[in-house]
Amino acid sequence: MSSSLPRTESARINLRTSPEAKALIERTAANLLPNEDEIVARLAAWKK
Repeated sequence: MSSSLPRTESARINLRTSPEAKALIERTAANLLPNEDEIVARLAAWKK
């Protein structure tokens, strides 16, 4: 099991340094996380 750790760490480093991976992660996060206006609207609807 410990023999796979170096490969896993290497993959993490490659993922962090890949511009394509970084862009994909940022786009995915932007799609998953609501923006401030959406949060305010949800809170207002919830309080009614």
